Amino acid sequence: MNDYNELKDSELIEKFRSGDTAAWDFLFKRYEKLIESQPNFYYARGAEADDIVVAGMEGFYEAVLFFDTNKGAFASFAGLCIGRKIQKFVDKANSRYNSLLNDAVPFPEDDEKAGEEYLLDNVKTNPEAIYLEKERSMELEKELKRNLSETEYAVLIDRMDGYSYKEIAKRLGISEKAVDNAIQRIRKSLRK
Repeated sequence: MNDYNELKDSELIEKFRSGDTAAWDFLFKRYEKLIESQPNFYYARGAEADDIVVAGMEGFYEAVLFFDTNKGAFASFAGLCIGRKIQKFVDKANSRYNSLLNDAVPFPEDDEKAGEEYLLDNVKTNPEAIYLEKERSMELEKELKRNLSETEYAVLIDRMDGYSYKEIAKRLGISEKAVDNAIQRIRKSLRK
């Protein structure tokens, strides 16, 4: 039996890539505490700590697959891959795209009628309230259009809809740097 304690991370990775699953198990044990500590540093709406750990495990697996054993230290590369995978998961969980799911209020399970009463109590049935809400929305939209350029406004709407910088750049036919610059100008405008 191999003594994996004596092997460097890069040697364990080579063994795993050659089909030695025990090398994977040992390498994973080395980094397990790092991965399991990650939920302490992140918050993802609607997610549990285990979801963040799973994202970290995916990042670790990708690190093992893509690490160049002839370059650098695996620990740094693994930390980077784990952090990026978790950050991507957290960004998606916290995005506006998931807000309906995250903000959903469960109906009472006991009584079907209680759910119907809940809906009736929480729906805006007052025509004046509906009108005022529409008016506020239109006023905000006018204000944004007045203070932002067409590109900035388009970037803002796409970003609020959960698109990434890359996706916005592609949709608008501009560079990712231009998207980032537009976001910075939007933030400045909104602070005023």
